[in-house]
Amino acid sequence: MMLHGRTGLSAGVAGDYRGLTLSVSGFDERLPELLRLVSSRIRNFPIEKLAFERRRDALVDRLSFFQRKKPVSLCTYYRSLALETPVFTAEQLLTSAKALTIETVQSFQKQLLPAFNIEGLICGNVDAAAAEAMLNVISETLAPSPLPADKMPKRYVRQLPLGEIARQQFEVKNEAEENSATEVYFQ
Repeated sequence: MMLHGRTGLSAGVAGDYRGLTLSVSGFDERLPELLRLVSSRIRNFPIEKLAFERRRDALVDRLSFFQRKKPVSLCTYYRSLALETPVFTAEQLLTSAKALTIETVQSFQKQLLPAFNIEGLICGNVDAAAAEAMLNVISETLAPSPLPADKMPKRYVRQLPLGEIARQQFEVKNEAEENSATEVYFQ
C-alpha cells in the first residue's frame, strides 16, 4: 500500500454492525486496480499474531476502564444504549474481547460476507460505465451470493432536481414512536 500512497491513491476498510465500508480514492487511472487488490484481500490478508494481541489487549484495557470516563462521555454512551439497535454493553464487549482468539478471527475472516448487497457512491471524474465496472470488481473478487429478498435493505432515494445544490427533507411519521422525527440533508 505504501507505493499506492506515493502515487496519490489511498484505500481503507472499516466495519460496524451496519456492514463493511470499502473506500478507495485518488486521481489515477489505476484506481480500479487498487480496488481489485483491496477487495481481493479482505478474506485472506495475513493477520499477524503480535499485532492481533496488541489490538485485543488495547481494546480490553479501554473497556476495563470504561466506567472511569468523564460523566459527559458516560451520558452519551447510556443515551446511545437506549436509542441504537443493535447495541452491546461495555461489559458484554469486554467479555467477548477477553475470549477472542486469533484463530476465531481468522475463521471469521474466511467466512466474511458470504452474501451481501453492494451499495456504492462513486463521485468525481467517472462516467457511468467506469463506475459500474468498479462495482463489478467487488462482485468478482468477493463473489457473494445474492441476498434473499427479505434481507435486502429498503432504500429510499431522493434525487436533486437539476440546478439545486441541496435539499432538506423532514420525515415525521414513525409507526413505532409517536414522538419521532428524522431530518436528512442531501447535497
